[in-house]
Amino acid sequence: QLPKDYFQPDGSPIPRKELVVRGLKDNSQQMRQMAAKAAIGLDHEELVEPLIEALANQFEVESVRFMAAEALGGMQNEKSVESLLNALKDDNVAVRYSADAALSGRKDDRVILALIERLNDPDRYVRSSVAYALGTTGEPAAMDALFSCSEDESEAVRFSAAKAIASFSRDEVYAELDKSLEKADRSMILFAIEILANIKDERAVKILRVHLKSEDSDISYRASLALAGSENTDIIDDLIEAARRLDNELVALMKESAN
Repeated sequence: QLPKDYFQPDGSPIPRKELVVRGLKDNSQQMRQMAAKAAIGLDHEELVEPLIEALANQFEVESVRFMAAEALGGMQNEKSVESLLNALKDDNVAVRYSADAALSGRKDDRVILALIERLNDPDRYVRSSVAYALGTTGEPAAMDALFSCSEDESEAVRFSAAKAIASFSRDEVYAELDKSLEKADRSMILFAIEILANIKDERAVKILRVHLKSEDSDISYRASLALAGSENTDIIDDLIEAARRLDNELVALMKESAN
């Protein structure tokens, strides 16, 4: 489906790198989209500037811009990082989302601090993308920031942050959980349960069993979900007891509503 000028004299398509450079300047939106997609996975110095221009162009279609961000994420040079950091504050939600994801795995302080700042992004899906990116860094500052997501209004963000935290060193995670649960409010307890659900080692099971017996039905229910599928047979009786208690509470609530 390529235009004729994208073929060589022998009838074969031009090299992928050349297609990207030429295609990103094409008047055809379809060709620019194809070029941006073709750039993903390539790491050539010649592609950096055209991709940066596409990403920064506010008049370019959204799909070209967010694919350009994804492509720049695979580039190992300072200019790519700088352009992605600028894109973190772009007006377009999809561009911000893609730029966050593209910065995953980068451990330098400037990137981590910029991502931490974007945990305040107005869009919940962008905040979720930021949480994922921070989880790939393995840096203590990133984990500290992710714990602040316990108060986020979006369940999707809390879920992403909890999953990201679970990817850090277990010793570091438990040290932070011990501090957080000393005087934890309800939101932090629920957040901790979500983290532990992604770990499920013996220590996690021990903590979850405590919350399984909580008088707060939501905490007890979330703990039971977190323990579901555990290979520890010792918790079966606890799960059955919690299920009965929750069923009784539900029946009582239904009777109260009926009256």
